[in-house]
Amino acid sequence: MSRSRFDHILSSLRYTNQEVAYYDGFLHMRQMQEAWNKNMEDEFCPSWINVLDESMMEWFNKFAPGFMCVGRKPHPFGNERHTICCALTSILWRAQIVEGKDRPPELGPKEGAELGATVGLMLRMCQPIFGTGKAVVLDSGFCVAKGIVALEAKGVYAAALIKKRRYWPKGVPGAQIDEHFANMEVGSVDMVLAATEDGKPFKIFCFKEPDYVMKIMATWMTLDELQGANTRRVYKAANGAEVTKTFLYKQPFGLHFRYRHQVDDHNNRRHAPISLERTWATKFWPDRNFAWYLAASEVNAALAMGHFQKGGVLQPTVAFRRALAIECLENTIGLEPDDSGRPRRRCTEPVAMECRLVTVSHHCGMWDSGSKKWKKTKQKYQKQRCTSYSVCKNRTRTYCECTRGLFLCMGCFTDHKVEKLMNS
Repeated sequence: MSRSRFDHILSSLRYTNQEVAYYDGFLHMRQMQEAWNKNMEDEFCPSWINVLDESMMEWFNKFAPGFMCVGRKPHPFGNERHTICCALTSILWRAQIVEGKDRPPELGPKEGAELGATVGLMLRMCQPIFGTGKAVVLDSGFCVAKGIVALEAKGVYAAALIKKRRYWPKGVPGAQIDEHFANMEVGSVDMVLAATEDGKPFKIFCFKEPDYVMKIMATWMTLDELQGANTRRVYKAANGAEVTKTFLYKQPFGLHFRYRHQVDDHNNRRHAPISLERTWATKFWPDRNFAWYLAASEVNAALAMGHFQKGGVLQPTVAFRRALAIECLENTIGLEPDDSGRPRRRCTEPVAMECRLVTVSHHCGMWDSGSKKWKKTKQKYQKQRCTSYSVCKNRTRTYCECTRGLFLCMGCFTDHKVEKLMNS
């Protein structure tokens, strides 16, 4: 593929066919997010246990919508997405970007917002598995008792790690639990029955670590031992002697440690060399969102081949990307074979197009109607004056696809499109 053809493909990429009368910074990726989630919901059925966590999309322009800095992440700058993975295959099947204050007020509150931001998010992310009786392992950011109870009412069982930030979460008697385990041995477990403000019951499983008490809130599981979850603790006793203790994890803690890293594993595969998000050096924020979903789909394809293909082996990420790149370069999709059996070359003749705003390629100036080529310029992003109306003084790099060389800004393009529709 030539560089000019790649530039033409980029200039023709569009991620939405919708127009709104208000400013929406997420407009170019909102429809893509909905389509990707819908496709995963239709084509993939997750296993009985899943993991809900966060993922980062690397981006360094702080003026992008939803930009944030999460210092604890390997890639702290960019956009954060809430993602949910199948715990047995690590296939990511739902993602939702964090909009925050950049969400347009014209869209109104999100679904489930009346229950609280975190509870509504948990319900939206788990919506495809409502009524299935499947389970979800949650990060400590989702330790809201009201949320796991709401999921249980929808037919989804959840377990969330409890952490004290400024205060203990509502309904969690953290101080009393720590006092109860103060003189117990390492490895001791117990369960506390608690309730939300509405009186809905849930369980709190407790596990004594050498220097703290681990707590998990859940609406399922028991304190039975989990086979294959062998572990040990090495710590110093009160008399200073080193003690090594070996035991089996109980079910809540064994499942948490076994599956909590699945979203992180998917993120590591996506960021592994050669990462599509890093190699595609784009300055257009919607392109980076498209690259994120493309990279996530690439990792999903590799994981699906390794888990579901007969005799399949989970390939290293670089090996799979190399094989995928070769297939993309040598693909013959949409090409009819000629008399010799070889695929025909793609037609490069221009065809009649409807009105659509297109960005001109790099190093291109005015359109030469004689040679039917763009005039080359030294500047990579050469802007031209809007040629629709003499009163418009805007400079732009976009033109209407129906007439090459007719440079139009966004406002004049709307007038041009309306005028053409009225004349047709």
